[in-house]
Amino acid sequence: MKKPLILFLLIINISMAQIKDYRLIHKTFELNGNRFLAIREFVWNGSQSILAVNVDTLRTIVLPENKIKFKQIDIKDSRYFHLLQKSVSDKLHNGGIKNGNTEEVYLTVDLCPSSKKEPFELSTIKKFLNKGHKNIAFAISGRWFLKNKKFVEWIKNSGLNVVWINHTFTHFYKKGLPLEQNFLLKKGTDLFYEITAVEKLLIENEITPSVFIRYPGLVADYRIRKIVAEKYGLIALGSDAWLAKGEKIRPGSIILIHGNKNEPAGIKIFNKLLNSKKLEFGCLYNIKP
Repeated sequence: MKKPLILFLLIINISMAQIKDYRLIHKTFELNGNRFLAIREFVWNGSQSILAVNVDTLRTIVLPENKIKFKQIDIKDSRYFHLLQKSVSDKLHNGGIKNGNTEEVYLTVDLCPSSKKEPFELSTIKKFLNKGHKNIAFAISGRWFLKNKKFVEWIKNSGLNVVWINHTFTHFYKKGLPLEQNFLLKKGTDLFYEITAVEKLLIENEITPSVFIRYPGLVADYRIRKIVAEKYGLIALGSDAWLAKGEKIRPGSIILIHGNKNEPAGIKIFNKLLNSKKLEFGCLYNIKP
């Protein structure tokens, strides 16, 4: 007789954990002497909450809205604002921030949807950790997340210092379609859903989304790039060191490999680099305009 009650309570808990009334906003405030821009507003577990970015450190935070008081603050001199402006490009492919303008390099691992069995390069990420590295960024798609929650949990508990990049929910791709009709440029694409569904999924799983986005295939037109920067407040990332394409790492490089077993060539090159080359992997929040 107790099982239906337990199931009922479980359903209630799941329902309470879901985010509702998710909206795009742009409201500034100060907290503990730091400048913030709130970019999302939503109801979570019955509480009105916000997702905000520290415009000087680029770090994001989720907190109850009643903990802050919005007020007009000038953020045009901030690192966030300058990176956001710089990330808007008229390039169809690989626009956005490609280099962090520092001496350290930045590892970004794309987790696109994959039909591979166990689609996560676990041994390579463990090797990365065993070499003493911790700073890493995962560009995560919603479809990969939902099918690979055990790997998400492993990442969360691994000791890695992770920045979670939005890689859109669906990550549509059709072989043979021209870029102008592919990825996010597919006719009928719901940009709001593609971006916010990932953010909600992360928050509901107690992961704070970053203020970075990597477009599927690194493809977007100027219209999308401008909307994403101005309306969604997200900094688009490209790469100047997509290893599978033979691109070489240099100071400040934003390195791109695929962690879903769809691009073994890049993983092979990366493993060799881990063995032979002394690289200082920085946290993506350190990048400069």
